[in-house]
Amino acid sequence: MKICFVNKGISVHDRKRLAHLVNQGNDVHLISFYNKALLDIPGLTVHQFPVPGPRMAFPIACLMVPKLIKKIKPDIVIGNYLLTYGFYSALSHFHPLLQIAWGSDVLIAPNNPLFRQIVKYSLKHADLVAVDSDIGKKTIISLGYPAEKIVVLPCGVDFNRFNPHVNGKHIRQDTGWQDNLIVVCTRQHNPVYGMEYLIEAIPHVISREPAARFILIGSGSSTDRLKRRVNNLNIEEYVKFTGTLANEEL
Repeated sequence: MKICFVNKGISVHDRKRLAHLVNQGNDVHLISFYNKALLDIPGLTVHQFPVPGPRMAFPIACLMVPKLIKKIKPDIVIGNYLLTYGFYSALSHFHPLLQIAWGSDVLIAPNNPLFRQIVKYSLKHADLVAVDSDIGKKTIISLGYPAEKIVVLPCGVDFNRFNPHVNGKHIRQDTGWQDNLIVVCTRQHNPVYGMEYLIEAIPHVISREPAARFILIGSGSSTDRLKRRVNNLNIEEYVKFTGTLANEEL
């Protein structure tokens, strides 16, 4: 089967999905205007059209993605993120079209009247929609899309890689927290994710469980502010900021 996958092609979710589709013997084509799209998956064909700047990305993609889809002539198109690549895919009017909703495209974007219309357009042209949570499904239904055409598909975890019994020992040794209860948070440090609530909770947790320690993996626009708050609360010895880690390191 010839599959056209339309997205940035940079996330761990893209990597897993694309690698799986290729390994199943499909002829997979990635369309992306991101100049750091995945190029290291054997058998994956990548169509890149880097744009001169973020302001030009939307109009150029609206024009180029439908043209590339028509040129590739796939059996199915998989659009991603209903506000951008999913929308570009919908503009092609190609069927069958599977749209993958990622979260903020259905949970936050529709609060803006213009974005809401873009998302609804992306849904209108979808033959099937996949989303990773029940709350996402409920929101998509509220936007007028039929429930029977929505599949809830949670993101998977590779337990061979994410296995504390195999990979956790050296982390405990490196941190010096061999006998501690360790809380790990991988959420990016952006206001929408509410990381400040976790920081404010730490002193309360420590008061109940003095052995608790926290590893905050990620970065973002709020990182400096979160670090300052940790210092102000005098909980530096309980918290480690690692920055963003590759999936293999994670």
